[in-house]
Amino acid sequence: GETLGTYDYKFVWVGQFHVQRHKNLLVSLLVEKTYFKTTKLFAIRDRQTQTMIKFGSYYFEVVSKAMNSGQQETNTHIVNKFNRHNHTFIVIETQTLLERPRPPGRFRVMLQFQNFDCGEYQTKHLPCSHLMTACKSVNVDLMNYVLLLFTLQNILYVYNNSFDLLLHKSM
Repeated sequence: GETLGTYDYKFVWVGQFHVQRHKNLLVSLLVEKTYFKTTKLFAIRDRQTQTMIKFGSYYFEVVSKAMNSGQQETNTHIVNKFNRHNHTFIVIETQTLLERPRPPGRFRVMLQFQNFDCGEYQTKHLPCSHLMTACKSVNVDLMNYVLLLFTLQNILYVYNNSFDLLLHKSM
């Protein structure tokens, strides 16, 4: 009985050792594949970003998309109140787009503090339609509210970073 128990214990331990060894092998293959895919993706995005800069673009395409959709929404917004002392606006939505599940509302826009009640700017770090409406009403350059993070030069800096050589664990 005791010999069989010890044998069973050793067999289970050896089995766990092999499973663990193969699990590590699978993880290392996954890491290796992810590493090479990421390296390839970064090289592609680096070339795309350089091409965009070459053709005169300054901001990442996410900014352009956000600006276009926000510009469409500004047609349905009205600046109701404006306080010159602290650059605070009350922007009223007359209607909202179908993809927004909330009713039209009133939103405070404080340019000086970069604080906007809708929460979109704080979430996405991109100008919201309320900010665009406020800036348009007093001829303030909206690009002052686009973070440098979204410039193509900054993005190119990220993609230009090289990856260190991934050594196999046997080396």
